[in-house]
Amino acid sequence: MFDIANKVSFYDDDIIVAGGAQQTTSKWEYAVVSFAKSDGSAVDSNVSNSTANGIDQIYDLHVDVSGNIYVTGGVANTSTGYDVKTIKLDTNLTVQWTVTYNGSDNLDDKGQAVKVDASGNVFVTGFETTTANGKDFLTIKYNSSGTQQWVKSDDGGENGNDSGRDLVIGSGGNIYVTGYSFNGSNEDYLTKKYSTSGDLIWEITYNGLYNGEDRALDICLDDEGDIIVVGQSNDGDNFTYTAIKYTELDIIYPPDPETQKPMSILKNVGQITNTDDNQDQDVKYYTKSFSPTMFFKDDTISFVLKDSNETSGYFDYWRVNMNFLEPSENLKVRSFEEKDYFTNYYKGRITNRRERLSSFENVLYFNVYDNVDLIYSSNRRGVKYYYVIKPGGSPSEVRNSFSGADSISIGASNEIIISTGLGDVSFEQPHAYQIDANGNFVTLSWQPTYTLNSTVLTYSIGTYDTSLPLVIEVRNTQSTTNPNAIENLTWCSYIGGRNRDETRDICIVQNTVYITGITQSIDFPSTVGLITGYNNSSGNSQPDVFVYAMNTSTNVVWESLYGGGGSEIVNGIVTQNSNTKKTYIVGRTNSPGFDQGTLPIQELPFRVPVDLPGAYMDQFNPIPQMDMFIARFDEETGELDWSTFFGGGPPVTIPPTPEFDYEEAYDIALTNQETSEPSFTGDIYIVGKGGHNTPYTLPVTYTDGWGVILRFDSNLELEWASRYPVRTDHFEK
Repeated sequence: MFDIANKVSFYDDDIIVAGGAQQTTSKWEYAVVSFAKSDGSAVDSNVSNSTANGIDQIYDLHVDVSGNIYVTGGVANTSTGYDVKTIKLDTNLTVQWTVTYNGSDNLDDKGQAVKVDASGNVFVTGFETTTANGKDFLTIKYNSSGTQQWVKSDDGGENGNDSGRDLVIGSGGNIYVTGYSFNGSNEDYLTKKYSTSGDLIWEITYNGLYNGEDRALDICLDDEGDIIVVGQSNDGDNFTYTAIKYTELDIIYPPDPETQKPMSILKNVGQITNTDDNQDQDVKYYTKSFSPTMFFKDDTISFVLKDSNETSGYFDYWRVNMNFLEPSENLKVRSFEEKDYFTNYYKGRITNRRERLSSFENVLYFNVYDNVDLIYSSNRRGVKYYYVIKPGGSPSEVRNSFSGADSISIGASNEIIISTGLGDVSFEQPHAYQIDANGNFVTLSWQPTYTLNSTVLTYSIGTYDTSLPLVIEVRNTQSTTNPNAIENLTWCSYIGGRNRDETRDICIVQNTVYITGITQSIDFPSTVGLITGYNNSSGNSQPDVFVYAMNTSTNVVWESLYGGGGSEIVNGIVTQNSNTKKTYIVGRTNSPGFDQGTLPIQELPFRVPVDLPGAYMDQFNPIPQMDMFIARFDEETGELDWSTFFGGGPPVTIPPTPEFDYEEAYDIALTNQETSEPSFTGDIYIVGKGGHNTPYTLPVTYTDGWGVILRFDSNLELEWASRYPVRTDHFEK
């Protein structure tokens, strides 16, 4: 028979090994064996005795300070599948107690890790299986006698497989558990903190850079109390080791009556380039859909304005830096309060796609000065911020210097005005209050004012209770409601920011609104002050495509940005009203193929008569010629899962004129859209404009027009491409 050792630990002169021992061809039992360190001889052993056939296996082993041994894993049960079985043994391997846990649906449940606190309480994490949710993240507490104290079983929210894999006990008896959770398309790290009574204090997920399968496998605390989680992440081709460090920060967040915080703050994971056409890794976070755009670095906040340059036809940028003078050495920049939606980036200038990027409501500069935090947030009017001076901090240390502006001044209403050639950035008079131990406002008899010495800004304040936090808040007043609102208007919303944003098409499926259009992103200026007539060679100043999914309350579910090094114009969008849940867009592009600045194209095993994988074309047209593009996104996540070009070669000279020898898709339609079958079986039809070199697959019946119609089958293979008569001046949807 076979025996398997799975875990090892030590106590005094013994080596403790746990695993499984085969009893018959269909039955394995828990097995714990101790060996002498000196010569490796067996000292004691214990093999459990269960009644059901199956593979009972220990997944974790823990030895406490007294030499007691704890094991957990899964044991087969005739009527309930596998159950979590946890055993306590003494130093002689004599069983002290045994407990099992069977989930409510009598399906497979297994313990993956076990730890013991200083009071002898035993904590187990693993999973239980439910009919509705699959595997759920499971954590159990037993007292020192093996009596169950509490159970926490959590579904990750997407009814997929979730599991705890390891845990550690921190100061005060708090429990940190890590594992993985299904996010709707793949698995992410999931780490939770529980109090000793089982209350969830916080939880956090980690989605790897490539939005692949990420599984946390182990967790520990370092000497400073920071949480280290290690596991594996998939980059699309391979699994790699990935370690994450979390720091718990003592944040005082002022009470905020403004519940709407429209500003979105994104973490930079490689999608930000500067005007030197390089990725700017110093930018930690940046804002979206607000003007000015703000870029957050470790010791600097940049305000960036952008406007069109009528002379050059490109753009002017103006960057103003706000620096922290003599900041704390322990300054940390973090984001918090995650929003409900995420962003996908499919941009040719980014080496790899960036998917499921979370948006946040706030940026925190923790300990920007000793015992002083800075929090940036928003309201309907724009950005607002708080300096929180905690007990032991000093308001006199709060000093900011500005560079890159035309001038800095204090206005008649004690507002600060940062003037540039592209407009002003201004903040209203600051307000001050304190927060008591219950989190309530404590009003003050004075209000602060700005003091400006050249380009250095400070705050003049009065006396206050230094045992309570002091808050200096700079906010924007609430906008007033339009008394002449349209009576039958249920809601309206803006999409975009200061730059060019244009909606091009819309469709609605099951109370979700899908909107597509074009946008022009903003780069991070490489220098402060004015940069004039800028045009990014990698295409960030060229129009790219956006796709938004919004519910009927105007809440964004997801957004995806799609583009290459050239210009993309989208013309049509359609969504399958079926269980396949796919959204298609079509338009035109002049981005080059498979090079720096390429339009992202999925390389799937299509049967196509060309050398470029996944693209139906003879030769990609050089700029400024255009080809069609077709792209498909997952309806629920916005993730790109297919895209292709369709087009011909360079323009011919006679006839027509070169500017008309390009391809452009104007609209798309799907057959059998209303099907409720498990898989979509309809065809895809695309209409648009062709040219002399368009790769038609059917005989050219019509020769007096430049219309083109394509049909792809449900396997995304091109069935045919045909010409049809449409005059060049009649191309309208």
